[in-house]
Parts: sequence; C-alpha cells; structure tokens
Amino acid sequence: MTDRSQHPPVTFEAARQIVASARRGSSRPGHYMVAAYGYESPRHWQIIDGSRDLLIDNDYAFQPVGEGPVLVDKITGELIELPSLYNFAYLNTFTPVGDVPSDEE
Repeated sequence: MTDRSQHPPVTFEAARQIVASARRGSSRPGHYMVAAYGYESPRHWQIIDGSRDLLIDNDYAFQPVGEGPVLVDKITGELIELPSLYNFAYLNTFTPVGDVPSDEE
C-alpha cells in the first residue's frame, strides 16, 4: 500500500489550478497570476496569487486590503481563503516550494 502522506492526491500544480480557476477574473486590479512558488505543510499548500504588478514588480499599490493567505487542502482540494487577521503561527511552520524570491522568505 502506498503511503499517501508522501504523495498527496492534490499536487502543488493542481492546487495552483484550483486557485486560478476560483480567483481569476475577480475584481482585483492589475494582471492576475499564480506564482510558480508557494509553501506547504503536511496538510496544506499555500498558494501565492494576485496581481503581477505586486508579485513580480513589488508594486504595493496592488496589495489588496483585508485579503489573507490562500490554502488548498492536499487531500480534498478544498480552497481555503483565510482572513487577513488569521493567527499566522500555523503558516510559520510551512516550508518553501519552488524558487521562493529572497524577499518572500
């Protein structure tokens, strides 16, 4: 029997697509994108998405106010949009996935 904890049913790429499908076309300013990097815990992927102007160009005029982190459950694929006032202690346990820019770590 395969150990599912080592190979979750929802891959990082699938999680990126879940987020893009749900959040693309919203009323956010700028050109929407999902970053090729993110973070993970044993249970969740943290997907980084938003305006290219913010994620690539670091233009904080495109930072949405009141928007929190976005997670995808590795088992169910559930999209979880956390509130901006979320207790970040859990997120501090996540490890990087992909080439996280040095200003993100």
